Amino acid sequence: MDGLLKQPPSTLNISLSAAVVYAALALLFALAGLCWTYRNRGFWTSRSANSAWIGGPKGKPFVGNLGELQTNGAASCKAWYSLYERYGPAYEMTVPFFRLHVINHPVYLEHIQKHNSKNYIRGAFTRNVFGELHRRGIFVADGAEWHLQRKAATRAFSKRNFETHITRSLHHWLDVLMRLLSNLAKEQKTFDLQSLMSRFMFCLFLRIAFHEDELALDIMSEDPKSLETTPEYVEALDKALYLFDRRRRDPLWRLTEKLSGEDETSKRAVALFYGQIDGLIKKRLDMIKNGYKPSPDDGVDLLDLFMQSTDDPHTLGGMVFGILVAGRDTTAYSISWLMKEIHHKDNKHLDAAHKIRAEAKELGFTTGYLGYGDTAKMRFANAMWDETARLNTVSPAGQMEAAQDDILPAVPELNMPPRRIKK
Repeated sequence: MDGLLKQPPSTLNISLSAAVVYAALALLFALAGLCWTYRNRGFWTSRSANSAWIGGPKGKPFVGNLGELQTNGAASCKAWYSLYERYGPAYEMTVPFFRLHVINHPVYLEHIQKHNSKNYIRGAFTRNVFGELHRRGIFVADGAEWHLQRKAATRAFSKRNFETHITRSLHHWLDVLMRLLSNLAKEQKTFDLQSLMSRFMFCLFLRIAFHEDELALDIMSEDPKSLETTPEYVEALDKALYLFDRRRRDPLWRLTEKLSGEDETSKRAVALFYGQIDGLIKKRLDMIKNGYKPSPDDGVDLLDLFMQSTDDPHTLGGMVFGILVAGRDTTAYSISWLMKEIHHKDNKHLDAAHKIRAEAKELGFTTGYLGYGDTAKMRFANAMWDETARLNTVSPAGQMEAAQDDILPAVPELNMPPRRIKK
């Protein structure tokens, strides 16, 4: 230290200047290295182990292929289909922090589902993206928690429950729907079928899950005027679901929503929705304290069955929401597409509506609604439904995370060798 103090000021200045120069050079080399490393892929993504032969869109520096997945409000299936047309069913792409392995081929799906399903999980990213909305529900759960909820859902949708509570609930709301359609016809009013089916499914959900009709009548009743308004919590949820879906394709979603103010939209929707759902759960918990027990004759609803697994209100809310999100939009959209396919000008040669009526008449289903065991007998109607679901897929893409490295099998018909997947 004494020697350093004895050095002339000019020598000390030169040493400091040299240190600054070296630091600047080191920083410059580091930045150059980063720019080179991520010149065509997303920041902090791994190098492809299949780059010698795998296809995929060319990435941009640091953002990778983020632009390919930005739909600007359009349906995400359009972006995925555009990629499929260009690169087929199997390719790779990157976004910041993640390498995406697209595996739209039966060989890959069979390997994952039959041979290594435990390796493919929802993961931390999915919980960060959807945890606010799904809480600890089945669509963000992994491991033992997933198995617990899967078991609960299996009990909820058992054959016995379908034949009793679920079928009775469906018939109840079909009565309301038919009266509403009759009144709409009398008044010669046009309506959006897909929107109507979404309302119908929400009402059916409330009855199947909670035996709740009072809230449902605010969504849909036999009065056509019920379609002119939407409860605040339902409207807010519908607006927010687009934001939650967009998060799946935007690893910087927190920043995106914060800058746009859309984070308040999602927070408000979650608060309004769970304000209603948590209220129904609390009501049931209070009833149990006062001696309530579910009656098989009246039908055991989903909440009763889920309470056999847990009595935690937060967890129950997420479990119930998982059923809503799995059934409402998928079924509403599929019914709407089915009506389109039945009446579409390109399908006139099928004479589908007449054939379905003739089939029902031949089977003796001319009065009342179909029972649970009757639907499988409607072969032509089921064929129309299956083909509609194949042609008009409601869920265009699922997303899983690899917990450990894996090797997917070769696909000879695509000329693809075994494919390496990194953790």
